[in-house]
Amino acid sequence: MERERQIDEKNDVIADLSSKLSVAEVELRAAAEERDKLLNDANYNSLQHDDAVTKARQERDEAIDRKKTVEVALAKTRVELMQANSQLYEAVRQKIDLGQQLEQWQMDMQELIEEQMKHKLTTQERRRKLPEPP
Repeated sequence: MERERQIDEKNDVIADLSSKLSVAEVELRAAAEERDKLLNDANYNSLQHDDAVTKARQERDEAIDRKKTVEVALAKTRVELMQANSQLYEAVRQKIDLGQQLEQWQMDMQELIEEQMKHKLTTQERRRKLPEPP
C-alpha cells in the first residue's frame, strides 16, 4: 500500500513535469517562429515600405501572436485536464479502498455478532442444564 502511494506520487511528479515540458515546448516553438519571422523581416528589409507591405506584416504579426497565445492556453488546458484526470483516478481509488474497508468492517461485525449469539446461547444452555436449587 505504501509502495503504491510512493509510485503514485512519483507518477504525479512525472505527469507534472511532462505537462510543464509540454507548455515549455509550445512556448519554445512560438519563440522559434518569432525568431524566424524577425530574421525573415531583416532579410527582406529592402522591400518597399509601402502601406500594403506594412499592413500585411502587422496582420501577420497579430495572427502569430494570437496563435502563440492559443497554443499556450491549449497546453495549459491539457495540463489541467491531466491533473483533473489524476485527481479523479485518486478519488475513485480512495472510494474503492473505503468500500473494501466497509465490507471488511461489516464482515467483522457479523462475525462478532455471531460469536456473541453463540456465547449467549451456550450460557443459556448451561443455565438450563444446571439443577435448580431446592
